[in-house]
Amino acid sequence: MECSIVLPCLNEEANIAYVIDHAREWMSRNGVAGEIIVVDNGSVDKSREIAEAHGAAVIFEKQRGYGYALRRGLREAKGAVIIFGDADGTYDLSDLGPFYEPLSKDQCDLVIGNRFAGKMEKRAMKTSHRIGVLFLSLFARRRFGVSLRDYHCGIRGIRKDALEKCLFRTGGMEFATEMIAEAGRQKLRIKEIPVALRVSRYKRTAKLRPVRDGFRHLAYILFGKNKVQSVAKSGKEERKELVIMNYQYEIPPFMQAILYYAGDIYDKVYYLYPMRGRDKHKHIAGGKKCFMGIPRKTVYRYIVKLPLHFAGKDAREQLYRAGRHKIPLMKLTESMAVHNLWADAFEKTVSGMFEKNVIRKENTVLLTAWFSAEALAGVRLKKKYPEVSFVSLAHSFEIDEKRNPYAAYGYNRIKHHYCDHVFFVSEMMLKQYCRNAGKLIAGRELKKCSVMHLGSRKLYPERRVPGSTDGIFRILSCSDVVPVKRLDRIIDALALWEGSVIEWTHFGGGVLLEEMKKRAEQKLGNKHNIRFRFMGEVKNRVIHEYYNSQTVDLFINVSEAEGLPISLMECMSYGVPAIATKAGGTTELVTDSTGFLPDVDFSDEELCGVIKRYIGMSAKEQEEMRTAAYGRWKENFDASVNIVKLLREIRG
Repeated sequence: MECSIVLPCLNEEANIAYVIDHAREWMSRNGVAGEIIVVDNGSVDKSREIAEAHGAAVIFEKQRGYGYALRRGLREAKGAVIIFGDADGTYDLSDLGPFYEPLSKDQCDLVIGNRFAGKMEKRAMKTSHRIGVLFLSLFARRRFGVSLRDYHCGIRGIRKDALEKCLFRTGGMEFATEMIAEAGRQKLRIKEIPVALRVSRYKRTAKLRPVRDGFRHLAYILFGKNKVQSVAKSGKEERKELVIMNYQYEIPPFMQAILYYAGDIYDKVYYLYPMRGRDKHKHIAGGKKCFMGIPRKTVYRYIVKLPLHFAGKDAREQLYRAGRHKIPLMKLTESMAVHNLWADAFEKTVSGMFEKNVIRKENTVLLTAWFSAEALAGVRLKKKYPEVSFVSLAHSFEIDEKRNPYAAYGYNRIKHHYCDHVFFVSEMMLKQYCRNAGKLIAGRELKKCSVMHLGSRKLYPERRVPGSTDGIFRILSCSDVVPVKRLDRIIDALALWEGSVIEWTHFGGGVLLEEMKKRAEQKLGNKHNIRFRFMGEVKNRVIHEYYNSQTVDLFINVSEAEGLPISLMECMSYGVPAIATKAGGTTELVTDSTGFLPDVDFSDEELCGVIKRYIGMSAKEQEEMRTAAYGRWKENFDASVNIVKLLREIRG
């Protein structure tokens, strides 16, 4: 569907037919396929019946307010371009081309009318209103940095994909200001065009309350989100708190992205993690985010409870199955013990928060970063507090037995039973989980599973990394230096290279780092056409800064087993094609148009040949592949869209 026209409506029986007919006339005259949506905000006249009779889709929004009505209409709209205006006939909807065309051609993301630059009929706006709008718009320009003259114009257009990035909270007339402020925060491309303002054709009751609505606009400009806080306190909008549990010491990139957006959607976010020495998480802490480290000594207190856990039905079942499949019982027992210790620690910490009324059970969403020990803690919390919402993410390490031989023995049956929903980060992992679940999990419970590509954040939104022009071909890789990542295969392939100069840079540390440095020195050190650098373990921001300041021709990932690598998403977000083996979910990222997909058991000659093939492509072909790589990320793996969608979905 090309276009949706949204009309908020409250007692507009005299004008609604006129407005709908003009909007439909424009769509018909210009061959635009679309829909007209009227959002009834509690009309007591015949507005609803008239709108339906004239072919509009009518939806009802019981929460009274201009912002609530528009937010509902924008959510329901299906068009790639959404245009909304008032239902009172003060704007001419028979000529929407200036709004539709720049949006449909992707020339901008948001188009806003400017009544002061267009023709304004006499008595269409009172002098006091005109002064108030100019004054508030001046204040808003200074506060939000978006240079528009008319912040309160009621006719606007926005692209659907741009709308999905925005987080709106206000419900009154101040929504008009919030939309511009949020568009500025999301760095949307905004265009202001002149529009005519007319006197309403038929006499009507004005909805605007100048003093009240003016102060609401001013309050939003000065205090930002104060309105949503007061609504939450009044009980009109349910307060929601997010508790995230993650057994890792460091915060992985996907979790940094979740934390970045969670503060806009939840009233409070609590992040629980194992404490180790100095806190390294202050760089993403904020007023709404509370980081709670669990000391290791707290975990050790629960060793005395281990015999009780091992005597339970689920533990006995796992040990029995492991014996049948000849899994080493000692190592399995150790894995199960760690699972239970951390599960107890997380469970006791969150239970304490409930008991002390730090958080309320009915308002809390539990999100576990992995389908691992923290998910087992979620099970125990769900048993004690059934009213709590409990959802979990699932990655390859908890599913793929190539990466984790004990993946099938992590209490998956009981986790799945008590979890409200499991989000798998790749289609491959969901298929593998369903295949391996077998008789352990009832078929109906598999309906709790779905795929959610979390995606990656792009810290420099406007940046597209150029290819090299100085005759040096630059390759980048990024991963832990561990056996499964097979950095030695990159070294061995580059040792066969006889062509032009290649510069290979690797980001990441690990147990094999020193060994790989020695191997590279032995095999590549004497080659005049190969340069290499091992950058070691760095913060994720450093990698984004590298993309922002350097040229990169090709990204390479030759892992033996994978989930859905963030590193691949990040390179593609900057327009860098990739070589990636057909492992895990990489085929969901890399296609023939965005890179190369050698088999997992590739030979050194094959990898060298793939590099040679890309270098031999014309400049036009390379640019097409770089553009396709960026487009693939933008369409499917943009965290600003995907993670916001996930957080909204689990909030309910």
